[in-house]
Amino acid sequence: MNYFERVVRDLNVRNKILLIVISSIVVSLVTAFILFALYDRQSYRYSMMQELTVLSDVIAKRTSAALLFRDDRAATANLESLSVKKNIIISCIYDGKKEVFATYFRAPQSTDEKINACPQLPYDGDEIFTKLQGDISILVNPIKFSGKRLGWIYVAASMDELAVRMQQLLLIGTLIFLSAGVIAYLFAVRVQRYITQPLINLQHVLRTITKSRDYSLRAIKESDDEFGHMVLDFNRMLHMVQEANLRLSDAVEEIKSEKNESDSKAVGAEARTTAIKEFFAGVSHDLKQPLSAINLFLGVLENEKDEEKKKMYISKVMESSKNLNTLFDDLLDMSRIDQIMNDVNKVRVHVPDLIGRIIKDFDVMANDKGLYLHTHVADVYVYSDATMLERVIRNLLANAIRYTTKGGVLLACRIKGENVAIEIWDTGVGIPKDRMESIFERYTQLNNPNNEAINGFGLGLSIVSRLLSALDHKLELASRVGRGTVFKVLAPRLKKVEKITEVVDKWQSGAQFFGKFAIVIDDERNIAEAMLAAAMAWDIEALAVGSLAELEKLLATLERAPDIILTDFTLSDTETGLMAVEMIEEYFDKPVSAIVISGERDEKILKEIEFFGCHFLPKPVDLRLLKEKVDEVLNKTAYT
Repeated sequence: MNYFERVVRDLNVRNKILLIVISSIVVSLVTAFILFALYDRQSYRYSMMQELTVLSDVIAKRTSAALLFRDDRAATANLESLSVKKNIIISCIYDGKKEVFATYFRAPQSTDEKINACPQLPYDGDEIFTKLQGDISILVNPIKFSGKRLGWIYVAASMDELAVRMQQLLLIGTLIFLSAGVIAYLFAVRVQRYITQPLINLQHVLRTITKSRDYSLRAIKESDDEFGHMVLDFNRMLHMVQEANLRLSDAVEEIKSEKNESDSKAVGAEARTTAIKEFFAGVSHDLKQPLSAINLFLGVLENEKDEEKKKMYISKVMESSKNLNTLFDDLLDMSRIDQIMNDVNKVRVHVPDLIGRIIKDFDVMANDKGLYLHTHVADVYVYSDATMLERVIRNLLANAIRYTTKGGVLLACRIKGENVAIEIWDTGVGIPKDRMESIFERYTQLNNPNNEAINGFGLGLSIVSRLLSALDHKLELASRVGRGTVFKVLAPRLKKVEKITEVVDKWQSGAQFFGKFAIVIDDERNIAEAMLAAAMAWDIEALAVGSLAELEKLLATLERAPDIILTDFTLSDTETGLMAVEMIEEYFDKPVSAIVISGERDEKILKEIEFFGCHFLPKPVDLRLLKEKVDEVLNKTAYT
């Protein structure tokens, strides 16, 4: 047992309490003070680094142009704006070769001293670099323009202010410690018996705060004497610490938010501006190419006497003219694409007829390039907008021929599950994996010299993407660089169309309804498509809808009333075919013959159909009975 232990053991209770009280408070306050001092030091350095980062970002953005054009005066002027920050000792701008381009010093020095004072660049990466060297904070921030690094900005700031803050904090801490010691001694002397438990409680709070750094905790005041006041003072101190911490955190978050917002706006605006510039640059380039070619060939033609060469030059002029016309068509399509997408009119489309019209226009284009153009098309129907689908196929086919220099292109059509796959195969340059998504972007560059590399796909694929989105058709893409590309358009296949047409052809003996117009209404697409196919096979012009909302839109486009209505009785939980008949008659202000089809034989439903003056057919519908009923309604002789 040492001397100190023996002295403590021999102290009376009063002094032991006094010693315990004072020792506990001092130790706790010292610990709290040290932790707070360390936290304040770290927070100060973090705040200063954030401030230096923001300042360096601003100067870097302002200086990028100066570096680009080697304007050292402008760069120096930008650095001199740092003079408002008294803690910044030196700031240097280095060019891409890590040579000093511009400098700033807190104190005026000679030119040689300025140059010699700039240290060797400690970091040459693309990210922000920070380092604490003694009592000097160092930051290196890259200077970029359009994603390219032009140089770096070096900033060194003194932490003298932190030393002053630590001195002030030490003085305050000393005063607090002294005050706490005096108060503790008085409490121990006067109220020894009441001090033990409150002290334990206070120690508990202090230890919790020390471990958790939760400055929202408060000590409980158990009396109105001096110890109670000490608890209040302690809580006020915690409140001050808490408020200071919150203000510091808010300031840091505000700086972060402002920086992020500024960066976000700058990046977004820069990206959009760059995209638009690239787009118009590509348009300008591609427009100038055929125009320049036309001018050159026309100039040669003026003095050319050889008829064969004249024909060749004329063909070149025509080819350039076609290319120019294609570009103008793409630009026109893009300008009115929104209007086109709002006018979707899906009907029964015979794919072979559609492709037959398209392929004729591309035979010459393929032959001129020495390419084969083959087709392999199944006899199928799809549910689509014929005009929009044709535009999609034309754009894909033109794109395939444009980017193919040898081999050829295959336009195929086959059944794929519930869909019809319209496929365009080519043996062209192929598309890299990292470009498969970007080729559909609106501002992809147009220029593609010599068709040897994919520098851009023009507006064609952007138009394709938006049209297919409006049609609700899928697009699949597969490609290998140097081998070729295949685009697959998946459109819904009309089921049973071929079978219905086949059956009709077998028993149809000439009873036709040429010039008649029918509206088919059924919420089940397959049934509507089958009835639509049957009507068209009987030479009845027909349109199909699935709800009253679709019917209302259709009526607004019609110039004449239908000759007959073919409708299901139950369209939804709230809509019936009789409501559709009533809507059509009210719109045209005259009665219209209708056939109502229902799977229910409820007497109430039959009477309701009869009341409306409509004809009735039970489900499932027999095609022959339907034909006879249509013939009856349209005052034709029943088919035999």
